Amino acid sequence: MISLIRAALVTVLCVASTSCNASYPTEPTKARVVALYLAYAAPKGRAAPGSNSVINGYSFIAYTLDADGAYENVSNRAVWLSSDEGIVRPLTTVSSTITKSFLAVSPGSASVIARFQGLEATAPMLIVESAVLSATPRVDLTWTGQNSVGTVSSARAFFRTPNQDVTGFASWTSSNPEVATVDRGTIRAVSSGTTIITANIEGLVDWFWFSVVPKS
Repeated sequence: MISLIRAALVTVLCVASTSCNASYPTEPTKARVVALYLAYAAPKGRAAPGSNSVINGYSFIAYTLDADGAYENVSNRAVWLSSDEGIVRPLTTVSSTITKSFLAVSPGSASVIARFQGLEATAPMLIVESAVLSATPRVDLTWTGQNSVGTVSSARAFFRTPNQDVTGFASWTSSNPEVATVDRGTIRAVSSGTTIITANIEGLVDWFWFSVVPKS
């Protein structure tokens, strides 16, 4: 009896419509993809030229955002490129469904590029000599907080050695203020993507990649 009532209800709905291809039950549909973003897959991201075996620090995630506000990891379906393979190039020998790995080849700056369904997203890479990362004296940055759109987090700069907090004395910059801004170490996440947060004090520089993700 219940099955007959259900069938009759579907029939009535179809008659009332000019066109009907009703089925029971109906499958959910995905909303249209509206944006593509890249996020760095590690917390610090300082990079120096390495070998094919040194890849863990240079991985990115590509994800889409649809019209309903849902996002999906599409790293294994995106096309990956580099703006300058003489500085950084994608690794084809490493396979992952979650991230895409890149190899730092020589000092300089270049962009990691991902393309998916007609959309393109980029993320900056800054490569320096290994000696720069371990020089003494130096400035060393730390970061704590959240990185979703609309959140505020904190970065601190330390002079090594001695271990002195120089956060308020450093000149802070963001390579992409449309993704995140920084002022005296206070980072405001503006929109999804990846930027480089840099602190400079009397010529001593340190930085880290900062990836902003949509609100979950």
